[in-house]
Amino acid sequence: MTEIIERPVVPAAPNVGPSPARRKLCIVTVAACAPYLTLKVLWILGIGLGVNGSTFLDDTRPANIATAFMDLCAAGLAVLFVHPVGRRIPALLVGLPTWVATGLLTPLCGGLVLGLPAQLLSGGDAFRDDGGLNAWVFVVVYSGFLVQAGLLIPAFALYARDRWPALFAARQAAIGTAGPHRTRRILEGGFVVGATVFAAQHMYDAIAGGGLYLDPTTTQRVAQLTFALLAMVGVAAYTQFWRGRPQSRKLLAAAWIGSGVVFAESLSLVTDLVVAGPDDDPIYGPGAALLCVLSLLCALGGAIAGMLRLEATTSRLP
Repeated sequence: MTEIIERPVVPAAPNVGPSPARRKLCIVTVAACAPYLTLKVLWILGIGLGVNGSTFLDDTRPANIATAFMDLCAAGLAVLFVHPVGRRIPALLVGLPTWVATGLLTPLCGGLVLGLPAQLLSGGDAFRDDGGLNAWVFVVVYSGFLVQAGLLIPAFALYARDRWPALFAARQAAIGTAGPHRTRRILEGGFVVGATVFAAQHMYDAIAGGGLYLDPTTTQRVAQLTFALLAMVGVAAYTQFWRGRPQSRKLLAAAWIGSGVVFAESLSLVTDLVVAGPDDDPIYGPGAALLCVLSLLCALGGAIAGMLRLEATTSRLP
């Protein structure tokens, strides 16, 4: 007679909603986007609130449309981090814009936090009025960016922990290595080269002046150094990956931030070049513009390598 053994049924984990901390982070993030979006909408409509230059509104309208869209995306991400739809849409639709936002906000936050005290010690103005804007505009805009950087990224971390609990719950040994992959190694090596050139360019601009700031203030010099430092953090992480070293959450986070910084800054500079036109762009000549495009492509390749690495890693987790 065959004995039937009934196994206990383990109930699935309930799909609980976002934690109160994540809700608060996202609500404040959306509120922090409002002043910047308001200014951008007014400028797009031709209302020069905070503007001194007579041609500023016409000259910057395409850029204002692009940056308003980007900040609107940041507010949309904050909503997705707490809305049930955010758990159902493809991970790429959440991860890609969050990666770009991380690359935009992290160096801005670091540059201001470190640069403003240095500016106070060295004297002078943190931001020279090169764009025909009142001083209070810079205070409003960059204060909003600091809040977004300080809240949006932690909110994404809480969202990711809830959506992909296996990756966060796994022991360090379970993460291990992602295994050999020829394409991934090529992309990781390309990122290391491109990000190193990116860091060297920003280091030169910080010391000698150039690029966005021909005569940079102390705050702007520190900001350029922050870009270089974060890019080299990504280089260090991808170098470890390329050499086949065991990966860790810290290395994955460093790769995420470093590649995001290189991609977002390169994308911003390339967009500026496209909007201004190759003959009118005041920032870079043809050679430096080509370097921006190459850095952009290398960072994109690094992101693809990161996705391949995460896919290989998560497929082995329980």
